[in-house]
Amino acid sequence: MHPECKYCDNPMPPGEIGGDIVCSRCGAEWADARIMVEDEEYDDDDLSETYDDDLSDFEDEDFPDEGQDLGCVDCEDEIYTGHDEAGSYCESCGYRPSPTSEL
Repeated sequence: MHPECKYCDNPMPPGEIGGDIVCSRCGAEWADARIMVEDEEYDDDDLSETYDDDLSDFEDEDFPDEGQDLGCVDCEDEIYTGHDEAGSYCESCGYRPSPTSEL
């Protein structure tokens, strides 16, 4: 069994705001919101079938090819191909993404 918030089904531990213990997602008072929920057992085969079923809803063209440029997030140019020693940039507007924005 594990605790959850009865209002938003948040399984994460509560947080503290202004000295009050509250749900870390919706902010409900934890003393009122906390319920104990039975842990579910999953069959790994069911999980992989569900994943494959969900993934099959997408066509191959919905996913970019490895190394494919995805377009500029700043000017929305379809081609985002500038590269130099400092990294990638948009040839149309000069936008340079932060290192974490390309992940």
